[in-house]
Amino acid sequence: MLEQLLEYGRKHGEAAEPGFAPKDIRWAIECTADGRFLEVHELGNTEDKNNPGQRFPKCPELGQNELVSVKKGGARCHFLAETAQVVALFFKENESPETIAKNRAKHKTFVNLLQESAKAMPALGVAGAFLADPANLASVRARLKESRAKPTDKITLRVEDQFVLESDAWHGWWRTYRASLRTGVTGQMRCFATGEMAIPVAKHLPIKGLRSVGGGGFGDVLVCFDKDAFRSYGLKPSENGAVSEEAMCQYRDSLNALVEEHSVRLVGTKVVYWFKQSVSPEDDPFSCINTSPEQEEGVAQAKAREILEAIRSGERPDLHDNLYYAMTVSGASGRVMVRDWTVSEFRTLVQNINYWFDDLEICSPTGLTTTCASAFEKVATCVLRPKRREQDYLDWVKPITALRPPLWHAALFRTAIPFSNVQRLPRLQADFIGSGTLHEIMKEREPERTKMRPLRDAIALLQARMALLKAYHIRKDGGRKDMQPILNEEHPHVAYQCGRLMSVLADLQYDALGDVGAGVVQRYYAAASATPALVLGRLIRTAQFHIGKSKYGYLYEDKLAAIWSHVKDNVPATLALEEQTLFALGYYQQMAHDRAERREKIAAKREGAKSEPDKQ
Repeated sequence: MLEQLLEYGRKHGEAAEPGFAPKDIRWAIECTADGRFLEVHELGNTEDKNNPGQRFPKCPELGQNELVSVKKGGARCHFLAETAQVVALFFKENESPETIAKNRAKHKTFVNLLQESAKAMPALGVAGAFLADPANLASVRARLKESRAKPTDKITLRVEDQFVLESDAWHGWWRTYRASLRTGVTGQMRCFATGEMAIPVAKHLPIKGLRSVGGGGFGDVLVCFDKDAFRSYGLKPSENGAVSEEAMCQYRDSLNALVEEHSVRLVGTKVVYWFKQSVSPEDDPFSCINTSPEQEEGVAQAKAREILEAIRSGERPDLHDNLYYAMTVSGASGRVMVRDWTVSEFRTLVQNINYWFDDLEICSPTGLTTTCASAFEKVATCVLRPKRREQDYLDWVKPITALRPPLWHAALFRTAIPFSNVQRLPRLQADFIGSGTLHEIMKEREPERTKMRPLRDAIALLQARMALLKAYHIRKDGGRKDMQPILNEEHPHVAYQCGRLMSVLADLQYDALGDVGAGVVQRYYAAASATPALVLGRLIRTAQFHIGKSKYGYLYEDKLAAIWSHVKDNVPATLALEEQTLFALGYYQQMAHDRAERREKIAAKREGAKSEPDKQ
């Protein structure tokens, strides 16, 4: 894994150098060549509420061990780019005396570094003299306060319209200064990343960008050892996973770039991925499976099929022998947790994603179309109750932490979906129907086109759940042929037929009595899905009265008889949890089929009424 990250860095970026790193800086203090204050400028996109500032590709950097390894009473800080409280002594109101004292010491160090580096770059001496003047600092603080800057925002310097960070004149001085900080250097060891002999780095620098998936604000370390249990043969923590400083910087820069540019948040984790040979964004298969939940259904599926056909037909030989790498990570207590590591062929990935889409394809509630929940996040989280507005995302997805990797593997490798990924759905579906939500959906003439956001979200959730159940049963025994996107009247399992029966009985009651509020489906669905023999027999007897009141009673009699021909006398006393998933699918697909059938008849009747005057 580290080797591939190093290879990615060599191909797609500059060679990483210890002591340097890209940084986002939000503010710049500008002064003249003779040290007069001009302005404080906000960098980056000033219209962005969460503006990170401007990215400077090569900034001086010290590791945490270099910052803290100083004699008592001293203070170290970063060079050329530091926080506002260090550079300008800009503090929030009621800041603690300890914090103020600590940052005053760092400010003094910051000024001293500028003055020491003046031999290499005279403009740095000007900046140092500027920041040593209390009057200049007061002017800078006033402008920062007006601009609503934060004490923790990063600041750099600009002298006569030149950012000091964009010059390379100070690089040599910085290398020499940083080398003077190294103490306690051990002997050489075999680097885990390169296989070469090297001095192991004492502490690894953090990976940024994982805050939304449990990471810390200052980053998380990929390689670290701080417990006695990890210290074998008397080796220090860093020596247990020996990596050279150069390799550490390279993999850190590569992973930071991937987290920022090639990653997708996935159920409390981030999947970072890349390819052996570069792939354009429009040919990226991960963009198909990781679409946003709002994207129109079917677009990603069509794109995946297009890529696969291009590979099969030979139109894209450049994609045929490519490889992909994917790493699933999250943050935990300052550490990067690697949840999964995948390497496979590009063409196999595209093929498996197409299988994934095919297995998820399911009819809409009206039965007129088939759709596919292309957003993996939507499929993975459909086993949860809807997220409350005030609920934290990580708290919401925490119950399914262990369910992410197997479902991800199922999508990428066409493996079976563990039952643990769907065992919540029978109960959730029963609650969904019992709450009347499904009744509200089916009252809509065209529920898929509703403009009501809550109803639209409920439809998407229902379809994702049914799609996941269908995919589970297709893959359960190596690929079942009896599960289809639409109703399968010949399905061999009695639980599926019992679900169909429940749907027809609910439809019959509605046709006979109209909207009676909580009908048979809302009152009895949960019981019927668990104990069908006890409930369905009672409902069949009641149905005889409904048939007499229904205008199309004879049609319902035919439907019930056709379903009973599959059930016969084998109505189960109880259904296991897995069988209840088939009950749910049978109910849903029968409901959608009947809705589509009814609309087709109405359309045919209207067409006949229009053509009658023409004949006359």
